[in-house]
Formats: sequence, C-alpha cells, structure tokens
Amino acid sequence: LCDAVSKHPSLEDLALGNIWLNDDEGKLSTILKASKNLKCLGLSGNGIGSRSAAAMFAKFLTANDNTTTMFLRDNDFSDESAYLFALALRNNKRLRLVDLRGNLFTQVGRVTILNSLFDPSSLTAVVESNHNCVVYIDESNFDELGAINRKGFLEENMHRKLFSALYATTQGGRVGRLLKDIPLGLMPDFLAYLQDFYLDDIPRGMRKHAMESLHQYALDDFDKAFSRQTTCTVMFETLRNWNLLLLYTNI
Repeated sequence: LCDAVSKHPSLEDLALGNIWLNDDEGKLSTILKASKNLKCLGLSGNGIGSRSAAAMFAKFLTANDNTTTMFLRDNDFSDESAYLFALALRNNKRLRLVDLRGNLFTQVGRVTILNSLFDPSSLTAVVESNHNCVVYIDESNFDELGAINRKGFLEENMHRKLFSALYATTQGGRVGRLLKDIPLGLMPDFLAYLQDFYLDDIPRGMRKHAMESLHQYALDDFDKAFSRQTTCTVMFETLRNWNLLLLYTNI
C-alpha cells in the first residue's frame, strides 16, 4: 500500500483510520515517508501516543511542503507530545488544518498548542504566531478553539490577535511593555489601526486565551471584563500607559 501511495501520480488524500497502528514506529515511518506528497493525511483512531511517535509527526509536519491537512483525532497523544506539535505549528506556516480532538491533552497541553497559534506575551510574539492553521483540540470547545484562526484569513487573523492582546493588557497596566516593540514613527498608524476593530470582531476563544495567558482575570471573569471594554477604552488606555521611556530603553 505504501509503495502504491508513494508512486501514485495524482493521489492527494489518504485516510487510514482505525487500523490500530499503535506506536509501531516502523509502520508509522513507512506511512509518513510514503505520504510526503499528499495534501491530506488521516490517521485517526489508531492508538498512537508515544513521544517518539509525536516526534515523527512533528518532523513530518515541519519538513513537509505539501501536506496542509492532518487528522490525528482519537489517538493517545498527551501533554508530553503537545510541545512537539506546537513546535511544528510554529515552524510550518503552510498547514491549514490539524485535528487533534479526542486525545489526552490536559489544560497544560491545550495551552501549549494554542500558544503556537496565538502568543500574546508581546506584539512580536503575536506576529510570529501561526496565523494560517485551524487547530481543533478539545471537543467541548470545538467552535471556540477553531476560531483562533479562520481558514484563509491570514492577515485578519493576525490583526485580531494583536487587538485581543492589547485588550487583555489594558486592565493590567502592561500596555507600555507591549508597545515597546513598536517604533515611534509607527504609533500614529497603530492608533489608527485600533479604531477599525470592535469587541464583536474578536472571537471568544481568542479573548479567553489572551486573558488566561496574561493572567489578568480568572476564567469566569473574562467575559465580564471584555464587556466593559470599547474601542475608545483601548485607545485611551493605550495612550495613558504609553511610557515613552520604555521605547528608548534599548537605545
């Protein structure tokens, strides 16, 4: 089968679900080598979960220019594997969809993967996040997590994350630290950019992740926090907390 797949002139999609590969590295390696030209690979429900298996998938996703979609749901990947998938997502901006639902991730693994899609620790980190790939991790939050990135909206995804990160910092007085990445000459453009966004433009899952990552609010409070905010509030807090000295600390 693998030999036929690797030599097929036009095959783009391959689904090998529920064939119980488990963690047989020999079989996994053979399948991944044969699948390097595929656009979509499905290996759901196969009992795969070891760190070495996750490392093989991470290497495949990082180095592969062709595969844009991978289904790995209902396997046994844990938080230990989440770091490897996060690295792959940071390094491969060509991926469009990765389905990891039904694995064994806890909140720790979930946040690790989400940080590769949206790291709100600084504006530079936001920009360098993966804005292309839709990742599904948790069945109970399917719509919420999928909204972190919208398929085919790279620039819009990045802009929403920038605005969401700024929203999440306005209550904590950390805006100045966030703005130190912006050259002084770009501040007028940045302020004008802020006026184009409203709270309803920011998906709930994106807001939630920003709040949790920056430890501004308890999980139950973030909706209430965002409901108090308006574009004018963000503009005001941005200007109020803009410490010019921070912009020159590295000069």
